[in-house]
Amino acid sequence: MGGGALSRVLSTVALMVTITLPFGRGGTARAGDLYELDTGREVALASGTLALGAGLWWLESGRGGPSDERLAALDPSDLPGIDRIATDLWSPSAARWSDVLMIGTGLMPLALLAETGSSMSGGELLVMYVETMAIEQAVVGALKLGAGRLRPFTYNDDRRIPDALRRSAYARRSWPSGHTATAFAGAMFTSEVYARLHPDRPSRHWIRGGSLTLAALTGYLRVRAGNHFPTDVLAGAAIGALIGWAVPALHERDPDPLAPDTAARAAGPRIAFGVAF
Repeated sequence: MGGGALSRVLSTVALMVTITLPFGRGGTARAGDLYELDTGREVALASGTLALGAGLWWLESGRGGPSDERLAALDPSDLPGIDRIATDLWSPSAARWSDVLMIGTGLMPLALLAETGSSMSGGELLVMYVETMAIEQAVVGALKLGAGRLRPFTYNDDRRIPDALRRSAYARRSWPSGHTATAFAGAMFTSEVYARLHPDRPSRHWIRGGSLTLAALTGYLRVRAGNHFPTDVLAGAAIGALIGWAVPALHERDPDPLAPDTAARAAGPRIAFGVAF
């Protein structure tokens, strides 16, 4: 896909998602009626995430890149067949596009706060969003550190790839794809919460399809850039989607038996999630 065609696709999808977030017809539920915060739970999540993040920072600070011996011994034939295609790919422009998409999709949940406003109890959404992104970053960081997998460009003989990059600490952080995990966490969080807040709006289907498409394109661009193998992207997508779904689910308020309408309508979008995922 050429750069111009890709930019048009991305612009169209992003425009659809942006437009349908604040506008649409159908019922609207209050965030405070659907989600709740618990001090003990939030403190435990924050403490665990901060401790993991601090430990990862300490461990990473003392590690360098791959040795010359390890780089010289690399052989694409040792890789799974699905991953070998990535060893011939290199595109700085695709890498830049993936940065843009990752940031945009990762920040997409903040549009829910602008869309709901303070009268919609946006505090619950903000806390859940911060927890989602913090947990995703900590989990991905831990897995990258443990796996130590070299990126595809370390197998690539393309002279445009700087030797310093091949020998950097960045080169051994391939699995799983952090960009893809962040994008899918933001996309899943946005689509799940939006569907819960607006169970009757047809736009919830556009939000889900559009946001997940942007996340998938982020993963594709990471492979095209030569920064990740397909299996890195698949793992990142699974991790991000799971966390983006699990954090809002963990905060769901128990249904009020005296308000069957709200409970029934709030439960509906969960069926859509199961089919789409």
